[in-house]
Amino acid sequence: MQRSLTHRILGGVCGGLAARTPLSPPVWRLIFILLTGWNITAGIALYLLLWWLLPPAALGRRRASPALNTLLALLFGALILFGAAMPGTFRTASGADLYLPIVALVLALVFLFRQVQSGATSNILIGIVAIVIPAVFTAGSLEIIPFGIFDVILRGLPSVLIFAGGALLLRQRVPYGGVIALIISVALVGGIASYAFSSRVDNVLTANQTTLTETVSASVTTVQINVEALATEVQFFSLAPGSRDIKVSFSGSTGNELEHTYEEYGDGLATFTVRERQKSPYPLLEEIGRGTMQVELPQDIAISVAFAGVDGNGTFDMGSLDLERLNLDIQRGDALVTLPAYQPLSPGVAQNPGEFFVRAGNLRLLIPDAAAGRFVLDKSLNQFPTRDESLYAVEDTGTQWILVSRRYDTSAIQIQYRLTVPRGEIRLEIGAE
Repeated sequence: MQRSLTHRILGGVCGGLAARTPLSPPVWRLIFILLTGWNITAGIALYLLLWWLLPPAALGRRRASPALNTLLALLFGALILFGAAMPGTFRTASGADLYLPIVALVLALVFLFRQVQSGATSNILIGIVAIVIPAVFTAGSLEIIPFGIFDVILRGLPSVLIFAGGALLLRQRVPYGGVIALIISVALVGGIASYAFSSRVDNVLTANQTTLTETVSASVTTVQINVEALATEVQFFSLAPGSRDIKVSFSGSTGNELEHTYEEYGDGLATFTVRERQKSPYPLLEEIGRGTMQVELPQDIAISVAFAGVDGNGTFDMGSLDLERLNLDIQRGDALVTLPAYQPLSPGVAQNPGEFFVRAGNLRLLIPDAAAGRFVLDKSLNQFPTRDESLYAVEDTGTQWILVSRRYDTSAIQIQYRLTVPRGEIRLEIGAE
């Protein structure tokens, strides 16, 4: 099958079909007009398919067999017509219709095949890019590509126009013009994506409002509190006297959620755990930003707290709590800790004191007058701390600094912690309530 050069208006497709069938060229033209009116995608795609695959009659046989071209035209044409005649055939379980991406992919494959067949190597890169675009759409609709990445790709589609314009402009003027245009387009997409994400990182999001409440039964005397947060500013403070609730209030991205468990044991112990989790490792652009979390704890119940934060400042107002032990691990952000005038009763606290680990930020410690502290710092990991020299002495063991209250041995309330702040300052302030 070949295109006609004598009976043609556009590409000679209808004239070529008429030469191989009982129908005349005007009848075939009417068929294509009706097909395009019924389904514009199928009509245009089928005509382009035949135009590209069928060789013109005057040129005879090419390097590739016209029979192969005819076979491809029939197979791809049948696929296009089948998809148009059976709506929903290419619909995914999530409801996305893949008909348009598949048609575009077929046309891109045919375009690339035609360039290779004719030896037009300058357009091969354009053909490859033309294949990649519908392939990415198809992969995104099938959720092969995570939706967050797919969302960024969709936002970068205008770069395809930049690539096409650059390739056409440079290919006859600069060696490897198409490759240069592609590199420029990819760099633009990368730069735009990087700017889009970085500009939203510090936005405070409020679309997701979540509140968790657990009531501690009267038989429980000690509660272990475990909290894990992502890019979230966190505040810990106490509830009013008499309350036995644990409350967590979260405000942040719809791409994040809180998972929590609460379990009581028969020996008067209980564990409350709450974790902030990202639903997808590749969130949408509008889901990028910071959250806030408030953790309210009951008074008059022995409390041990372990907190791990990825990115965000933490305020730990423990001044009214019966705090047995506090462990902090903050990867990025400052920590403000107010310790209580409370003597821990757990026998293991003296042998295994809590640790404040602020990896990239500053630590400010507020210590009440009634309490005396002893703080151990590794010299290789910390700067020399700032404190009131009249109240706190520094012992140098060679590898450690030990900050100890000058009345530590005589104080009724003795608090011990290890401090590790490798990239920030440590400041002790006395007399905070």
